[in-house]
Amino acid sequence: ANPKVTAYVKSVESGVVHYGDTTLTFLSNLASAAKDGRGGSYISAVAVEEKSVYDYNQGNPTGDPKLFGKGGKPATPLVAIYPKEGTLLSDNPYIELSTVSGDKKAAADDFLSYLREPAQQKRFQSSAFRSYQGAAAGAITEANGMLPGAKFSVIDPPSPPVLRKVLDGWAELRKRAQVLVILDVSGSMNETVTGGGTKLDLAKKAAKATLAQFAPDDEVGLWTFSTGASLQDVPYVKQIPIAPVKQNAAKWNQVIDGLAGNGGTALYATARAAHTDMLAQADPSKINAIVLLTDGKNEFPPDNDLDSLTRDLASSQELKVRLFPIGYGAQADLGALGKIAAASEAKAYDASDPASIDRVLTAVVSNF
Repeated sequence: ANPKVTAYVKSVESGVVHYGDTTLTFLSNLASAAKDGRGGSYISAVAVEEKSVYDYNQGNPTGDPKLFGKGGKPATPLVAIYPKEGTLLSDNPYIELSTVSGDKKAAADDFLSYLREPAQQKRFQSSAFRSYQGAAAGAITEANGMLPGAKFSVIDPPSPPVLRKVLDGWAELRKRAQVLVILDVSGSMNETVTGGGTKLDLAKKAAKATLAQFAPDDEVGLWTFSTGASLQDVPYVKQIPIAPVKQNAAKWNQVIDGLAGNGGTALYATARAAHTDMLAQADPSKINAIVLLTDGKNEFPPDNDLDSLTRDLASSQELKVRLFPIGYGAQADLGALGKIAAASEAKAYDASDPASIDRVLTAVVSNF
């Protein structure tokens, strides 16, 4: 409630590039941008765990154990900064259920003792985790970007009522968004999915629910796309212009209810046009982004050049419009969508199972 505190938080939030459902998105994008000499134009700081600093510096920004040692180390490594004000602890608690007794309790106790033995703790530390007592060793070294001897205090989570206030305050003070949502309405969206209904039916339901996840003063617009009767036809329709959610809500549901599937998939032409359009109206005080849902691959010969599209998406240096594509259904071209997302320093999402679209859209909106 202190005006000085809220002013400080708002100033911090104003510097946000975008939010996200996982910190690994930022590290993956940073690695990709750094390879193209654009690392410094993406982010200058990100809150991550020591483990992630180590993985990034080993050339494995996603932290996937299967990829360890397979990527080249970055030319510019990360270094960990330990805030003097303190830090949160990312803990992995070991819990025995209160209902466990007898042999099960003995087995659980025995396994915990095994995990705490020096040999097992050494394995954790060799992967840049601290010991269960907080001791740093193994991979946590200055050469790997971390300070094993750093003294830092751990911030205890505040009480639930205070946490509630923090969350409510963040919702008010977070950086606002300007987002264009684009829905594929090609004929393949009429395919029936398990449980009844079509892919388009599920997408329409999820899109209507998505609007409620934005703040009333976030700005959202809607396009749809497919291919027309002629290749000379513009393959996208600007259904609802970018405007505050509170202004667009009624029209949003009305337009989505009336959508029908027809034609092919003009993926690249639509992505290119939307990016150009959003760049022209981008607001530097907001997160400017595009969310594009498609269930197929590009089927529009007049614009079939993925490399040209990714170059265009990557070319805007000063003011970024990030394109977050969603591969919807089993036929979506996830390879192309991943390249599109990487070029715009965003993230591609996989909704191969149409039933997952509600959850996936919620994850996408968490970027804003």
